[in-house]
Amino acid sequence: MSAPPLPYERKPSNTTPSAFSARNLSQTRLRSNSHGPLAQDISAELTEAEVNSIAPPAPIYKIVLTGGPCGGKMSAPPLPYERKPSNTTPSAFSARNLSQTRLRSNSHGPLAQDISAELTQAEVNSIAPPAPIYKIVLTGGPCGGKTTSMARLSPYLRERGFEVITCPEAFSLLVNNGMAFDYLSAVKGMDIVVQDTVMDMQIGMEDGFERVLRARGKPAVLLCDRGLMDGSAYMKDEDWNKLMQKREIDCVSELREGRYNAVFHLVTAAEGAEEYYTLENNAVRTESPELARSLDSMT
Repeated sequence: MSAPPLPYERKPSNTTPSAFSARNLSQTRLRSNSHGPLAQDISAELTEAEVNSIAPPAPIYKIVLTGGPCGGKMSAPPLPYERKPSNTTPSAFSARNLSQTRLRSNSHGPLAQDISAELTQAEVNSIAPPAPIYKIVLTGGPCGGKTTSMARLSPYLRERGFEVITCPEAFSLLVNNGMAFDYLSAVKGMDIVVQDTVMDMQIGMEDGFERVLRARGKPAVLLCDRGLMDGSAYMKDEDWNKLMQKREIDCVSELREGRYNAVFHLVTAAEGAEEYYTLENNAVRTESPELARSLDSMT
């Protein structure tokens, strides 16, 4: 964009309070799945946060900003990916040389002719991909180099013939878009609701990005900033087990080796290189070096 939007300046007003306010807006305009208070026998089994998520006690308004390009929806657009020439020799880890046997997908061979005839090429590819898709997770404690590694791995893999999409950390998306850290302690059971939401977001992004790569029809890598198991490091064991029961997950291998081709653990700088541990390059990072080491051992 040519210039960022001007910051909002609150000016004194002589007008009467608007009807469109948190206090005055009619509850009848609330869009939610709530149909009144929950039955006593049901609500007694849930935490306050779970009750609120089903029957919210206050209105939630979903507002969309849309329009053409350069309409001011974002303060600044993301920088475009720039492909740089490489002087390195081709690696054995390339799209052409890597064995097809390492493909993890839901494909079980070509589609029946009568089915594929009704689909576009992209739809056929997304169901039975003609090339391998590798899902790789980078995990570990805070300040372990996950973001830096993804930024370096992406062009490295593209130069070797792979299509690459990076999947961001779901929890960071929540925080960077308005969820304050005090949400986690504001209501009893909030940490379970937040981690449940994070898992939903992570699954949705991973599956959506994988679908796009499969439809592309070329060898591809999906690089994930943390995986579905990472939430367990930020919850008590009993809360994590409760979340697994709620989601009907019998074995955590479904969230790990049953879902990804590889998981790489990057050790936090707080472990052995504490002088390089910093909070300055990540607004979501608030952990002390001691806590960072503890989280690193649990991820």
